[in-house]
Amino acid sequence: MGITVARQERQKVDGLTTKQRAFVRQFVEMGCGFEGAGVAAIAAGYAEGSTAARRLLEIPAVREAIRAEQRGKLRVLANKALDVVADILRDEEAPPKVRLDASKVILDRAGLVATQPEASDLADSYDRPVSEMTREELRALLEEARASMAGAAAQVIEGEFADDDNA
Repeated sequence: MGITVARQERQKVDGLTTKQRAFVRQFVEMGCGFEGAGVAAIAAGYAEGSTAARRLLEIPAVREAIRAEQRGKLRVLANKALDVVADILRDEEAPPKVRLDASKVILDRAGLVATQPEASDLADSYDRPVSEMTREELRALLEEARASMAGAAAQVIEGEFADDDNA
């Protein structure tokens, strides 16, 4: 015999019945673990005292739906957390160390990492105090520092940089 029309109505493209989707929603909203799954099953309309929760958690489509629902919830919370970090960054009254840490978090989450010059790149210039360097050595050191900063900034912000003479 074929599947009844009522049963077909309960099935959806995602492979879950209406009750299974309700269980997934309840499971995630209640923050259930395996132990609390029974409460979510009852809230979704399954009989009290049944083994429905255990059986539901054995269904791959239900487990995947739970993971997908949790990822969606985490995305929303992650955006709120990022807003909190951004508020700290903008807060002029916050201690500089806290604001610096907030900046690092935002850059890290954006996938942007500033590089620092290799120690060997500027090592020759650092062998002597600045007060003992010639003008040419100081200019070369300054140009190396500018090039290094421009390279790091290029990784953080795409675009063109104005010459310091024209800025």
